[in-house]
Amino acid sequence: MAPSAQQSDRPTALVITLGFLVISTFWNLLSDHLFAILLNRPEINQHSTNVGHWFFIVFTAIMLYWLLRFWEASVLESQESLKKVNRSLRSISECSRAITRLEDEETLMKEICRICVEVGGHRMAWVALKEHDAQKSLKPAAHWGADNVYLENLQASWSADNDIGQGPAGICIRTGEVVIFQKLLADSRFAPWRQQARKYGYASCIALPLRSNDQVFGALIIFNGKKDAFTSDKTELLAEMAEDLSYGIKTLRIQKIHQDEVKERLMLAAASGSNIGRHHHDRLSNATISLRQL
Repeated sequence: MAPSAQQSDRPTALVITLGFLVISTFWNLLSDHLFAILLNRPEINQHSTNVGHWFFIVFTAIMLYWLLRFWEASVLESQESLKKVNRSLRSISECSRAITRLEDEETLMKEICRICVEVGGHRMAWVALKEHDAQKSLKPAAHWGADNVYLENLQASWSADNDIGQGPAGICIRTGEVVIFQKLLADSRFAPWRQQARKYGYASCIALPLRSNDQVFGALIIFNGKKDAFTSDKTELLAEMAEDLSYGIKTLRIQKIHQDEVKERLMLAAASGSNIGRHHHDRLSNATISLRQL
């Protein structure tokens, strides 16, 4: 709950409670006199107020205040949860729009990272592609919201045999499962990158697998500035976004293969046509020479 929201909402409960106290006090002091006038019975005006009445008023006011504060906190919490869900839904919508609009793989991955940060409200997002070298290293393919130095100096792997393979990205790519570090700085598996995470204000992280034909080829990694930021509902929506990104990357790669094949066929056709044309030109030249000789 934001401090500004707390400061603006606290007077509401306090004002209502003070109003209740004022009205109750006047009622306690003047009710007998009022009824005596209305009913024309002066004997009612005996001011029978005692300590018990005042205690009841104060106790009721305290209970009213705390009930109002609880109600306000519940409303604010519901509004915040609704905002988070709306941000996630907007992220899904913009992700789908980007997949249908963009025609370059790197641009698409960068756009999805931007959506995660600027629309989803996260601190940083990046896409890791697995390399098939001896170290089983991870290649940063796109990012948004991070200092370039963070990823340029990042040493990460998807190997299970070293410490830099125990991060969320490495585990995610290795196992093909969604991996969540809800308390990033306290998780021993994140020790190799803890100092950098503290520097940039990362408190929780989620890694979502990217698949093509049931094979994991990378991961979408998202960092948040708050602990326990990735609830089950949010995780489900982010997993859907990762599936859309996987589909988009797969589609662009297939399109590129088809385009390369078409270019190759056109080049071969052009080369073949050139050879045929040269052959016909040579035959015509020979025939012309023969006629001249005759």
